[in-house]
Amino acid sequence: ICDAVHSVGKEVWVLGMYCTDPFETRYIYGFDCKKVMDAGVDCITANILPTSVTLEKPELPYYFHRMHTISPLLKAHVGDKKVLSMIGVQDASEEWSVLEHFPAMLERDMVTISSYICNGDQEYKTASDGEFFCLGDGISSDGWKLIRECRKSYLENAERPLSPMVLWSEHQHDAILSQYIKTRRPSAHKQCFEIEKAGALFGGAVTSTCLKDCQGVLFVPNYDLLAESEKEILKTTEFPWVGTVSDGADVSELKPSYTLTDTFGDNGFTAFVCNFKPSQQTVEELNQIVAEDDGIPSRKDEPESKIYPLYKELPFAIISSGFTTAVAKLLKEMQSSLLQLECDCPMRVVRLSNGRDRLYIYNPFDNGYVTATVVSKRTVKSADIVSRFPVLPPRFLCEGESGMYYDFSKPPKTDKRFSVKLAPSGVTVVDIRY
Repeated sequence: ICDAVHSVGKEVWVLGMYCTDPFETRYIYGFDCKKVMDAGVDCITANILPTSVTLEKPELPYYFHRMHTISPLLKAHVGDKKVLSMIGVQDASEEWSVLEHFPAMLERDMVTISSYICNGDQEYKTASDGEFFCLGDGISSDGWKLIRECRKSYLENAERPLSPMVLWSEHQHDAILSQYIKTRRPSAHKQCFEIEKAGALFGGAVTSTCLKDCQGVLFVPNYDLLAESEKEILKTTEFPWVGTVSDGADVSELKPSYTLTDTFGDNGFTAFVCNFKPSQQTVEELNQIVAEDDGIPSRKDEPESKIYPLYKELPFAIISSGFTTAVAKLLKEMQSSLLQLECDCPMRVVRLSNGRDRLYIYNPFDNGYVTATVVSKRTVKSADIVSRFPVLPPRFLCEGESGMYYDFSKPPKTDKRFSVKLAPSGVTVVDIRY
């Protein structure tokens, strides 16, 4: 089919996945993205649509966090093939408009799907090669102007992500299929999804060909399902990383500095840390977190007869919220230690080619404004707003100020701590210069 279409000078574009990561796309729809692309398809229009879809069903849980790592995992899976991310903007006939009624969410969606991937040439690129706006009917010139403003906050001069990255392994991807059928074992994306819900955001994905030159913190889901060659590379790395294994798989040869086990989950997941030693205080806090049973009922034996990914997940084996919260806290401490930078709201960080760091700070709430506080161990010479909101610049805080209230009669006494406002459901983008 592809050869016939190409012979008349046309391209083949496919949808294939619908609010699903590569594993769910394969299992639910029977669609193997990589094999289809390798067969000659020119572009996959990844249907992610987090906001436009959920607004049609306000009574159901909001799955925005499901969408965070779909695009980088998909791009890592299909390699250099073209991927366009579908963005639900508005539809005149269905009568909804994210552009008009939820512009902060639209900006957040566009920023988030721009996560980065490294797929072998040691050069980081955006996971999406562009956006496919649907539907674009009736968008005014002011609407297109707003869309362009949303795009600029992530397309400019990015050099590499500094937030934790996820390892994409084709070997793990193939192996998880039989594991899920047997035990409902959580996929790589499911683990990332739960960790991001707990507040630790990933910067994107790397493939195994990038492992030797990987920088920063790495998350390795399902380490025991990796190829032996991938495991051998990880044994010799110096960068800090966190891995997970199921059912007590032995990782003693890695000599991890810390391990924690999910005693309340279905599969007995264990997380372990290499090349980083968490503080004693952190260890005590993590041990306390995982010791509490959240009481979430297992879905392990739930039938799959009416699974529709937009509104209901596959019945994965349960990972307790205490376990994912502990892993998220661990990843955030590792990032903070490496960057000498932390924030009291979820944050992604990207290094720009001009040497500045771009902070994407997310409001964890949909129904109210939040003031986030950023603390740096290094002197911050400047902090500039890049996103559409807020209008006022970040406020460097005096000692003792909370970030919510300021004493404008006193000049700031620190250049290592500032606050910034976050819109409801929004993300504020700040460039900082050291």
